[in-house]
Amino acid sequence: TPGAAGGVATEESAGTTPQASSSPQASAKLANSTGRTSGRGIEVGVRRIRSATPPAPIASPVDRRVHCTRLATTLNRGGCLRHYTCAVAKRRTVLFVCTGNTCRSPMAEGIARWLAASGRMPGVPEDTFFASAGVWASEGRRYSDETLKALQRLGIEADGRSTPLNAEMVRRADLVLAMTEQHAAAVREMLEPGDRAEARVRVVDPAGDVPDPIGFGQDLYDRLASRFIEVLPGAVASGLAESVG
Repeated sequence: TPGAAGGVATEESAGTTPQASSSPQASAKLANSTGRTSGRGIEVGVRRIRSATPPAPIASPVDRRVHCTRLATTLNRGGCLRHYTCAVAKRRTVLFVCTGNTCRSPMAEGIARWLAASGRMPGVPEDTFFASAGVWASEGRRYSDETLKALQRLGIEADGRSTPLNAEMVRRADLVLAMTEQHAAAVREMLEPGDRAEARVRVVDPAGDVPDPIGFGQDLYDRLASRFIEVLPGAVASGLAESVG
């Protein structure tokens, strides 16, 4: 898989995501009870308010503009709209993208959720949904040990597996933050010409590409984590403010 310098490397790891604690010092899970990424798109959970009939499983991508009647029909096969509330209908969605979804993007995902939940992302709602995927990822690989260690040092517990990126995930995200220009170009190539989602794809670090840490030891992973803490608040806040649709 192409790294930041254009070389070939393989990112190892995992892709389901836990949830951050409300305190920067406390342990934060990368798993999110109301959402996870999958090869079909970004899956969402919907909170059931009351219903005599259990809702059918949902596997539709996050979309702030989803029509609630359609959602209720999907869940309850024609059930009453008042029985349900869409827990994510107004949530913003940020998708981080790297090569194999085992090092850089899951690290950025975990740190972003941790920062938002601890109030360290001004202008970004605490319930913003953060996810990650890889442009050349295989399904279900574990996160690299170095990534997990870098996150654990911040008090963030990660337990997930890699997810391949697809065009539907890109279209359903409010903001797509790529680790390198090469990743951003690969994301755009998944879309049809003129797709409005192209405008929501950008590189996460304004200073340049985030280097692929594979093979360079724990120190580089830790330095990347520190860099993410610096750049993510601005990147996410400005990206969401400028996002299309």
